Amino acid sequence: MSELVYIFGTVGSGKTAELLMKAHNYEASGKSVVVIAPSLDDRHGVGVVRTRINLSRKADLVVDDLLDLSRIPEKTDLVLVDEVQFFSKGAIEQLREIATRGTPVHCYGLRTDFRTQLFPAITRLMAVADEIRETPTVCRMCSQKAIYNLKMVNGAATTEGQQVDIGGDEKYIPVCAGHYRSMVSLR
Repeated sequence: MSELVYIFGTVGSGKTAELLMKAHNYEASGKSVVVIAPSLDDRHGVGVVRTRINLSRKADLVVDDLLDLSRIPEKTDLVLVDEVQFFSKGAIEQLREIATRGTPVHCYGLRTDFRTQLFPAITRLMAVADEIRETPTVCRMCSQKAIYNLKMVNGAATTEGQQVDIGGDEKYIPVCAGHYRSMVSLR
């Protein structure tokens, strides 16, 4: 079955944990999995896929711009992509092609940046995905559903800076719409 699935959520929603659990379950069943990560995300070392709860593994393929399709065996049972928002639109087209040829591709990542803008790769992925799912989490400030990634610098919320600014819990928190608006307007 051909499928290109996009699983999104805010920071801290468990996307990478789900990816690693899925990889483990497939491999424990004797199936072949290829895990792909962007070279841009070097928080834990280039090609290291790691969760906030310290589960990790090395990616099978690290991507700068486009995928080296020769490194994905034809008999792969599942392709898993971490931090898909950092990929190029061309790489998204390649992932679509892999899925069209019959290998399921599950992509995990953010939907929007800290300014609530879609990433270029996500714009394309949302247009060509067979399925789009959310991995929800709660606002760090209350119990409402978190839908935004709030960037914090020196303890203050900000919408300043480049769209891609790699960071983890020290820089980004998941928040609801109300807390995003109130905290951003306080600056």
